[in-house]
Amino acid sequence: MAKRHGVRISGPLQIYTEGLWNHLLEKRYAASTAVALLRLMSHLSRWLDGRGFRQDDLTNELIEDFFRARRRLGCTGYRTRHALKPILGYLERVGFSVPIPPEPPLTTLDELLNQYGRFLLEERALQPGTIRYYRDLARTFLLEKIGSECLDLNRIKADDITSFILRYSRSYSIGSTKLVVTVLRSLFRFLHLRGCVENELAGAVPAVAGWRQSGLPKSISSHELQRLLKSCDHRTHVGRRDFAVLLLLARLGLRRGEVVTLALDDVHWREGEIVLRGKGRKEARLPLPTDVGNAIATYVQRGRPATGSKTVFLSCRAPYRPLTGCAITGILHQASDRAGLPRMGPHRLRHTAATQMLRQGASLSDIAQVLRHRSIDTTAIYAKVDHQRLRELALPWPGGVA
Repeated sequence: MAKRHGVRISGPLQIYTEGLWNHLLEKRYAASTAVALLRLMSHLSRWLDGRGFRQDDLTNELIEDFFRARRRLGCTGYRTRHALKPILGYLERVGFSVPIPPEPPLTTLDELLNQYGRFLLEERALQPGTIRYYRDLARTFLLEKIGSECLDLNRIKADDITSFILRYSRSYSIGSTKLVVTVLRSLFRFLHLRGCVENELAGAVPAVAGWRQSGLPKSISSHELQRLLKSCDHRTHVGRRDFAVLLLLARLGLRRGEVVTLALDDVHWREGEIVLRGKGRKEARLPLPTDVGNAIATYVQRGRPATGSKTVFLSCRAPYRPLTGCAITGILHQASDRAGLPRMGPHRLRHTAATQMLRQGASLSDIAQVLRHRSIDTTAIYAKVDHQRLRELALPWPGGVA
Protein backbone atom coordinates (compact mmCIF):
# COMPACT_ATOMS: atom_id res chain seq x y z
CA MET A 1 0.00 0.00 0.00
CA ALA A 2 1.40 3.36 -1.08
CA LYS A 3 1.19 6.45 1.05
CA ARG A 4 1.93 10.00 -0.03
CA HIS A 5 1.20 13.12 2.01
CA GLY A 6 -1.48 11.36 3.99
CA VAL A 7 -3.20 9.83 0.95
CA ARG A 8 -3.42 6.05 1.09
CA ILE A 9 -4.00 4.37 -2.28
CA SER A 10 -4.67 0.70 -2.82
CA GLY A 11 -5.99 -1.21 -5.77
CA PRO A 12 -5.07 -1.30 -9.45
CA LEU A 13 -4.13 2.40 -9.75
CA GLN A 14 -1.70 2.34 -6.82
CA ILE A 15 1.32 2.07 -9.14
CA TYR A 16 0.58 5.52 -10.60
CA THR A 17 0.61 7.38 -7.29
CA GLU A 18 4.16 8.69 -7.30
CA GLY A 19 4.13 9.57 -10.98
CA LEU A 20 0.81 11.42 -10.74
CA TRP A 21 2.01 13.43 -7.74
CA ASN A 22 5.18 14.54 -9.55
CA HIS A 23 3.22 15.26 -12.73
CA LEU A 24 0.77 17.54 -10.90
CA LEU A 25 3.59 19.44 -9.22
CA GLU A 26 5.36 19.85 -12.57
CA LYS A 27 2.15 21.33 -13.96
CA ARG A 28 2.23 23.83 -11.08
CA TYR A 29 -0.90 22.55 -9.34
CA ALA A 30 -1.16 23.75 -5.78
CA ALA A 31 -0.20 21.08 -3.24
CA SER A 32 -3.72 21.10 -1.79
CA THR A 33 -5.23 20.52 -5.25
CA ALA A 34 -2.72 17.75 -5.99
CA VAL A 35 -3.63 16.01 -2.72
CA ALA A 36 -7.34 16.30 -3.57
CA LEU A 37 -6.73 14.70 -6.96
CA LEU A 38 -4.73 11.90 -5.35
CA ARG A 39 -7.68 11.27 -3.04
CA LEU A 40 -9.99 11.15 -6.05
CA MET A 41 -7.74 8.57 -7.71
CA SER A 42 -7.61 6.65 -4.42
CA HIS A 43 -11.40 6.49 -4.34
CA LEU A 44 -11.54 5.36 -7.98
CA SER A 45 -8.88 2.70 -7.39
CA ARG A 46 -10.71 1.31 -4.32
CA TRP A 47 -14.00 1.38 -6.23
CA LEU A 48 -12.50 -0.63 -9.09
CA ASP A 49 -10.83 -3.08 -6.71
CA GLY A 50 -14.05 -3.64 -4.77
CA ARG A 51 -15.81 -4.69 -7.97
CA GLY A 52 -13.03 -6.94 -9.17
CA PHE A 53 -11.87 -4.67 -12.00
CA ARG A 54 -8.30 -4.10 -13.10
CA GLN A 55 -6.81 -0.94 -14.57
CA ASP A 56 -7.22 -2.35 -18.09
CA ASP A 57 -10.97 -2.64 -17.48
CA LEU A 58 -11.38 1.11 -17.02
CA THR A 59 -13.81 2.43 -19.61
CA ASN A 60 -15.97 5.51 -20.06
CA GLU A 61 -18.98 3.54 -18.86
CA LEU A 62 -17.18 2.54 -15.65
CA ILE A 63 -16.10 6.14 -15.08
CA GLU A 64 -19.70 7.33 -15.36
CA ASP A 65 -20.79 4.59 -12.92
CA PHE A 66 -18.05 5.70 -10.52
CA PHE A 67 -19.20 9.31 -10.47
CA ARG A 68 -22.82 8.28 -10.05
CA ALA A 69 -21.66 6.32 -6.99
CA ARG A 70 -19.82 9.40 -5.66
CA ARG A 71 -22.93 11.50 -6.03
CA ARG A 72 -25.03 8.90 -4.24
CA LEU A 73 -22.51 8.92 -1.39
CA GLY A 74 -23.07 12.67 -1.03
CA CYS A 75 -19.58 13.78 -2.09
CA THR A 76 -19.57 17.56 -2.38
CA GLY A 77 -16.65 17.90 -4.79
CA TYR A 78 -15.25 16.18 -7.86
CA ARG A 79 -18.65 14.83 -8.86
CA THR A 80 -18.32 14.74 -12.67
CA ARG A 81 -15.98 13.26 -15.25
CA HIS A 82 -14.40 16.67 -15.80
CA ALA A 83 -12.74 16.36 -12.37
CA LEU A 84 -10.86 13.28 -13.57
CA LYS A 85 -9.31 15.10 -16.56
CA PRO A 86 -5.87 15.75 -14.94
CA ILE A 87 -5.62 12.12 -13.85
CA LEU A 88 -6.64 10.74 -17.24
CA GLY A 89 -4.19 13.15 -18.88
CA TYR A 90 -1.36 11.71 -16.82
CA LEU A 91 -2.41 8.12 -17.50
CA GLU A 92 -2.43 8.84 -21.21
CA ARG A 93 1.03 10.38 -20.89
CA VAL A 94 2.45 7.15 -19.44
CA GLY A 95 0.84 5.03 -22.14
CA PHE A 96 -2.45 4.04 -20.54
CA SER A 97 -5.58 5.63 -21.92
CA VAL A 98 -9.26 5.05 -21.39
CA PRO A 99 -10.91 3.73 -24.56
CA ILE A 100 -12.94 6.52 -26.13
CA PRO A 101 -16.25 5.45 -27.63
CA PRO A 102 -16.42 6.07 -31.37
CA GLU A 103 -18.00 9.35 -32.31
CA PRO A 104 -21.31 9.14 -34.14
CA PRO A 105 -20.89 9.31 -37.91
CA LEU A 106 -21.04 12.75 -39.46
CA THR A 107 -24.30 13.71 -41.06
CA THR A 108 -24.44 15.20 -44.52
CA LEU A 109 -24.99 18.59 -42.91
CA ASP A 110 -21.94 18.15 -40.67
CA GLU A 111 -19.73 17.38 -43.67
CA LEU A 112 -21.05 20.41 -45.54
CA LEU A 113 -20.45 22.72 -42.58
CA ASN A 114 -16.93 21.34 -42.15
CA GLN A 115 -16.22 22.25 -45.77
CA TYR A 116 -17.74 25.69 -45.18
CA GLY A 117 -15.52 26.19 -42.13
CA ARG A 118 -12.39 25.32 -44.13
CA PHE A 119 -13.49 27.73 -46.84
CA LEU A 120 -13.85 30.55 -44.29
CA LEU A 121 -10.43 29.77 -42.84
CA GLU A 122 -8.46 29.27 -46.05
CA GLU A 123 -10.21 31.64 -48.45
CA ARG A 124 -11.53 34.34 -46.13
CA ALA A 125 -8.87 34.11 -43.38
CA LEU A 126 -11.48 34.56 -40.65
CA GLN A 127 -10.69 34.06 -36.99
CA PRO A 128 -11.79 30.79 -35.28
CA GLY A 129 -14.44 32.56 -33.19
CA THR A 130 -15.95 34.20 -36.26
CA ILE A 131 -15.94 30.88 -38.11
CA ARG A 132 -17.83 29.23 -35.26
CA TYR A 133 -20.47 31.96 -35.39
CA TYR A 134 -20.86 31.61 -39.18
CA ARG A 135 -21.11 27.82 -38.93
CA ASP A 136 -23.63 27.90 -36.08
CA LEU A 137 -25.89 30.36 -37.88
CA ALA A 138 -25.61 28.40 -41.14
CA ARG A 139 -26.55 25.23 -39.24
CA THR A 140 -29.59 26.93 -37.70
CA PHE A 141 -30.81 28.15 -41.09
CA LEU A 142 -30.26 24.87 -42.95
CA LEU A 143 -31.78 22.72 -40.20
CA GLU A 144 -34.85 24.89 -40.17
CA LYS A 145 -35.31 24.90 -43.94
CA ILE A 146 -34.22 21.45 -45.15
CA GLY A 147 -33.07 19.28 -42.21
CA SER A 148 -29.77 17.49 -41.62
CA GLU A 149 -30.09 14.57 -44.06
CA CYS A 150 -30.70 14.44 -47.79
CA LEU A 151 -29.65 18.04 -48.26
CA ASP A 152 -31.67 19.18 -51.25
CA LEU A 153 -30.25 22.69 -51.23
CA ASN A 154 -32.13 23.61 -54.41
CA ARG A 155 -35.33 23.56 -52.33
CA ILE A 156 -34.27 26.82 -50.68
CA LYS A 157 -36.24 29.75 -52.07
CA ALA A 158 -35.99 33.49 -51.67
CA ASP A 159 -39.07 33.46 -49.42
CA ASP A 160 -37.30 31.08 -47.04
CA ILE A 161 -34.40 33.50 -46.69
CA THR A 162 -36.62 36.55 -46.21
CA SER A 163 -38.82 34.90 -43.58
CA PHE A 164 -35.77 33.73 -41.61
CA ILE A 165 -34.26 37.23 -41.53
CA LEU A 166 -37.57 38.88 -40.64
CA ARG A 167 -38.11 36.54 -37.70
CA TYR A 168 -34.52 37.07 -36.51
CA SER A 169 -34.86 40.86 -36.75
CA ARG A 170 -37.77 40.87 -34.29
CA SER A 171 -35.50 39.67 -31.48
CA TYR A 172 -32.14 41.24 -32.31
CA SER A 173 -30.67 44.64 -33.10
CA ILE A 174 -30.13 46.08 -36.56
CA GLY A 175 -26.41 45.41 -36.29
CA SER A 176 -26.94 41.74 -35.40
CA THR A 177 -29.46 41.34 -38.22
CA LYS A 178 -26.98 42.84 -40.68
CA LEU A 179 -24.46 40.25 -39.55
CA VAL A 180 -27.01 37.50 -40.28
CA VAL A 181 -27.36 38.91 -43.79
CA THR A 182 -23.57 38.85 -44.19
CA VAL A 183 -23.39 35.22 -43.04
CA LEU A 184 -26.17 34.04 -45.35
CA ARG A 185 -24.64 35.77 -48.36
CA SER A 186 -21.30 34.16 -47.53
CA LEU A 187 -22.97 30.75 -47.19
CA PHE A 188 -24.79 30.98 -50.53
CA ARG A 189 -21.67 32.17 -52.35
CA PHE A 190 -19.84 29.15 -50.95
CA LEU A 191 -22.63 26.79 -52.01
CA HIS A 192 -22.69 28.25 -55.50
CA LEU A 193 -18.90 28.03 -55.88
CA ARG A 194 -19.02 24.37 -54.82
CA GLY A 195 -21.83 23.64 -57.27
CA CYS A 196 -24.24 22.70 -54.48
CA VAL A 197 -27.00 25.03 -55.74
CA GLU A 198 -28.01 25.87 -59.26
CA ASN A 199 -28.89 29.50 -58.65
CA GLU A 200 -26.84 32.24 -57.02
CA LEU A 201 -28.97 32.85 -53.92
CA ALA A 202 -26.69 35.48 -52.41
CA GLY A 203 -28.55 38.09 -54.41
CA ALA A 204 -31.83 36.94 -52.88
CA VAL A 205 -30.70 37.88 -49.36
CA PRO A 206 -32.48 41.17 -48.60
CA ALA A 207 -30.64 44.20 -47.29
CA VAL A 208 -31.40 45.51 -43.82
CA ALA A 209 -32.50 49.11 -43.44
CA GLY A 210 -29.91 50.67 -41.19
CA TRP A 211 -27.97 53.75 -42.08
CA ARG A 212 -24.29 54.18 -41.41
CA GLN A 213 -23.35 56.58 -38.63
CA SER A 214 -26.98 56.68 -37.44
CA GLY A 215 -26.14 55.72 -33.87
CA LEU A 216 -23.66 56.71 -31.21
CA PRO A 217 -20.80 54.45 -30.07
CA LYS A 218 -21.40 53.34 -26.50
CA SER A 219 -18.56 54.17 -24.14
CA ILE A 220 -18.10 54.75 -20.42
CA SER A 221 -16.97 57.90 -18.66
CA SER A 222 -13.47 58.50 -17.29
CA HIS A 223 -14.85 58.15 -13.75
CA GLU A 224 -16.44 54.78 -14.55
CA LEU A 225 -13.23 53.60 -16.20
CA GLN A 226 -11.25 54.47 -13.07
CA ARG A 227 -13.74 52.53 -10.94
CA LEU A 228 -13.32 49.57 -13.28
CA LEU A 229 -9.53 49.64 -13.05
CA LYS A 230 -9.46 50.23 -9.29
CA SER A 231 -11.59 47.12 -8.76
CA CYS A 232 -8.53 44.94 -9.54
CA ASP A 233 -6.63 43.76 -6.48
CA HIS A 234 -2.93 44.37 -7.25
CA ARG A 235 -1.92 42.18 -4.28
CA THR A 236 -2.99 39.02 -6.14
CA HIS A 237 -1.77 37.32 -9.31
CA VAL A 238 -5.27 37.43 -10.78
CA GLY A 239 -5.68 41.12 -9.99
CA ARG A 240 -2.39 42.04 -11.67
CA ARG A 241 -3.32 40.01 -14.75
CA ASP A 242 -6.83 41.48 -14.99
CA PHE A 243 -5.52 45.03 -14.56
CA ALA A 244 -3.12 44.58 -17.51
CA VAL A 245 -5.89 43.11 -19.65
CA LEU A 246 -8.28 45.97 -18.88
CA LEU A 247 -5.62 48.57 -19.63
CA LEU A 248 -4.94 47.03 -23.04
CA LEU A 249 -8.64 47.14 -23.83
CA ALA A 250 -9.23 50.67 -22.52
CA ARG A 251 -6.01 52.47 -23.48
CA LEU A 252 -5.18 50.90 -26.84
CA GLY A 253 -8.63 49.72 -27.87
CA LEU A 254 -7.52 46.14 -28.48
CA ARG A 255 -10.04 43.57 -29.58
CA ARG A 256 -10.34 40.62 -27.23
CA GLY A 257 -8.82 38.31 -29.86
CA GLU A 258 -5.76 40.55 -30.02
CA VAL A 259 -5.34 40.31 -26.24
CA VAL A 260 -5.66 36.52 -26.38
CA THR A 261 -2.99 36.10 -29.08
CA LEU A 262 -0.51 38.61 -27.63
CA ALA A 263 2.81 36.78 -27.14
CA LEU A 264 5.80 37.63 -24.99
CA ASP A 265 7.88 38.21 -28.13
CA ASP A 266 5.28 40.72 -29.37
CA VAL A 267 6.16 43.15 -26.58
CA HIS A 268 9.24 45.08 -27.67
CA TRP A 269 10.39 46.75 -24.50
CA ARG A 270 13.37 48.65 -25.90
CA GLU A 271 11.40 50.10 -28.80
CA GLY A 272 8.36 50.77 -26.62
CA GLU A 273 5.87 49.09 -28.94
CA ILE A 274 3.77 45.96 -29.31
CA VAL A 275 2.95 43.86 -32.35
CA LEU A 276 -0.71 42.91 -32.80
CA ARG A 277 -2.06 40.04 -34.87
CA GLY A 278 -5.70 40.74 -35.53
CA LYS A 279 -8.44 40.35 -38.10
CA GLY A 280 -7.50 38.89 -41.45
CA ARG A 281 -4.10 37.71 -40.10
CA LYS A 282 -2.79 41.24 -40.40
CA GLU A 283 -0.03 42.59 -38.19
CA ALA A 284 0.15 46.09 -36.75
CA ARG A 285 2.57 47.92 -34.49
CA LEU A 286 1.41 50.29 -31.79
CA PRO A 287 3.26 52.45 -29.27
CA LEU A 288 3.26 50.95 -25.79
CA PRO A 289 2.12 53.56 -23.23
CA THR A 290 4.11 53.64 -20.01
CA ASP A 291 1.22 52.65 -17.76
CA VAL A 292 0.25 49.74 -20.01
CA GLY A 293 3.87 48.55 -20.23
CA ASN A 294 4.26 48.75 -16.45
CA ALA A 295 1.08 46.73 -15.93
CA ILE A 296 2.22 43.99 -18.33
CA ALA A 297 5.72 43.92 -16.80
CA THR A 298 4.31 43.67 -13.28
CA TYR A 299 2.09 40.76 -14.26
CA VAL A 300 4.89 38.94 -16.12
CA GLN A 301 7.34 39.36 -13.23
CA ARG A 302 4.99 38.92 -10.27
CA GLY A 303 1.94 37.05 -11.45
CA ARG A 304 2.41 35.07 -14.64
CA PRO A 305 3.03 31.34 -14.08
CA ALA A 306 6.42 30.03 -15.20
CA THR A 307 5.47 27.82 -18.14
CA GLY A 308 6.70 27.07 -21.62
CA SER A 309 3.82 28.98 -23.18
CA LYS A 310 4.74 32.10 -25.15
CA THR A 311 1.31 33.69 -24.69
CA VAL A 312 1.32 36.64 -22.30
CA PHE A 313 -1.96 36.04 -20.48
CA LEU A 314 -2.59 32.64 -18.91
CA SER A 315 -5.22 31.07 -16.70
CA CYS A 316 -4.66 31.47 -12.98
CA ARG A 317 -5.04 27.79 -12.15
CA ALA A 318 -3.06 24.77 -13.27
CA PRO A 319 -2.75 23.47 -15.87
CA TYR A 320 -1.90 26.95 -17.09
CA ARG A 321 -3.31 27.64 -20.53
CA PRO A 322 -3.70 30.76 -22.68
CA LEU A 323 -6.86 32.72 -22.03
CA THR A 324 -9.75 32.47 -24.46
CA GLY A 325 -11.94 35.23 -25.82
CA CYS A 326 -14.70 34.19 -23.43
CA ALA A 327 -12.23 34.48 -20.53
CA ILE A 328 -11.46 38.09 -21.53
CA THR A 329 -15.17 38.87 -21.52
CA GLY A 330 -15.46 37.16 -18.13
CA ILE A 331 -12.66 39.31 -16.70
CA LEU A 332 -14.53 42.43 -17.78
CA HIS A 333 -17.84 41.14 -16.39
CA GLN A 334 -16.27 40.42 -13.00
CA ALA A 335 -14.62 43.84 -12.91
CA SER A 336 -17.96 45.46 -13.78
CA ASP A 337 -19.65 43.61 -10.92
CA ARG A 338 -16.95 44.66 -8.45
CA ALA A 339 -17.16 48.28 -9.60
CA GLY A 340 -20.95 48.35 -9.39
CA LEU A 341 -21.33 49.00 -13.12
CA PRO A 342 -23.60 47.29 -15.65
CA ARG A 343 -21.88 44.40 -17.36
CA MET A 344 -20.24 45.32 -20.64
CA GLY A 345 -18.31 43.66 -23.42
CA PRO A 346 -14.70 44.32 -24.48
CA HIS A 347 -15.87 46.41 -27.42
CA ARG A 348 -17.31 48.96 -24.99
CA LEU A 349 -13.77 49.70 -23.82
CA ARG A 350 -12.63 49.93 -27.44
CA HIS A 351 -15.23 52.66 -27.96
CA THR A 352 -14.08 54.28 -24.72
CA ALA A 353 -10.46 54.39 -25.92
CA ALA A 354 -11.50 56.09 -29.17
CA THR A 355 -13.75 58.57 -27.40
CA GLN A 356 -11.06 59.59 -24.92
CA MET A 357 -8.46 60.02 -27.66
CA LEU A 358 -10.85 62.29 -29.56
CA ARG A 359 -11.57 64.43 -26.52
CA GLN A 360 -7.85 64.79 -25.88
CA GLY A 361 -7.38 66.32 -29.33
CA ALA A 362 -6.49 63.31 -31.50
CA SER A 363 -7.60 63.47 -35.13
CA LEU A 364 -9.85 60.86 -36.69
CA SER A 365 -6.94 59.60 -38.80
CA ASP A 366 -4.87 59.10 -35.62
CA ILE A 367 -7.73 57.16 -34.01
CA ALA A 368 -8.20 55.07 -37.16
CA GLN A 369 -4.53 54.14 -37.03
CA VAL A 370 -4.66 53.09 -33.38
CA LEU A 371 -7.87 51.09 -33.83
CA ARG A 372 -6.58 49.55 -37.08
CA HIS A 373 -9.65 50.54 -39.08
CA ARG A 374 -9.42 49.73 -42.77
CA SER A 375 -11.48 52.78 -43.71
CA ILE A 376 -11.69 56.23 -42.14
CA ASP A 377 -15.46 55.97 -42.60
CA THR A 378 -15.53 53.42 -39.77
CA THR A 379 -13.86 55.94 -37.47
CA ALA A 380 -16.08 58.86 -38.52
CA ILE A 381 -18.84 57.83 -36.12
CA TYR A 382 -16.70 58.97 -33.19
CA ALA A 383 -16.90 62.57 -34.44
CA LYS A 384 -20.44 62.69 -33.06
CA VAL A 385 -19.34 62.14 -29.46
CA ASP A 386 -17.33 65.39 -29.32
CA HIS A 387 -20.23 67.69 -28.49
CA GLN A 388 -18.03 70.77 -28.05
CA ARG A 389 -16.67 70.61 -31.60
CA LEU A 390 -20.12 69.87 -32.99
CA ARG A 391 -21.51 72.90 -31.14
CA GLU A 392 -19.00 75.10 -32.93
CA LEU A 393 -20.16 73.77 -36.30
CA ALA A 394 -23.89 73.94 -35.59
CA LEU A 395 -25.87 76.76 -37.25
CA PRO A 396 -28.01 79.01 -35.05
CA TRP A 397 -31.68 78.17 -34.85
CA PRO A 398 -33.74 80.52 -37.05
CA GLY A 399 -35.36 83.21 -34.95
CA GLY A 400 -33.24 82.57 -31.88
CA VAL A 401 -33.20 79.85 -29.23
CA ALA A 402 -36.19 77.52 -29.43
